[in-house]
Amino acid sequence: RPRVLFPGFRDVRGYQAMYRDFARSIRTGEPPAMNLETALADQRLMERVQATADAADDAAGLAGPGTGDAPAEAAGRSPGAAPSGR
Repeated sequence: RPRVLFPGFRDVRGYQAMYRDFARSIRTGEPPAMNLETALADQRLMERVQATADAADDAAGLAGPGTGDAPAEAAGRSPGAAPSGR
């Protein structure tokens, strides 16, 4: 029977790679590649990307019910408001 293979999709979120890197850091004493500063910088980047995409949708008249603002409303923020610094 034919199988569909997705090379590289076994660890799509990168957890296995982070665990391996963390174990390596324990063995070698070197800091892990991922740290809080990197994670926060990544999150800020993704928030800017989302804000840019939302602004482009607004400019093109594509924003509307069910587009882009649902996460803000679910988080108790006004659509387009910056996320709180939690």
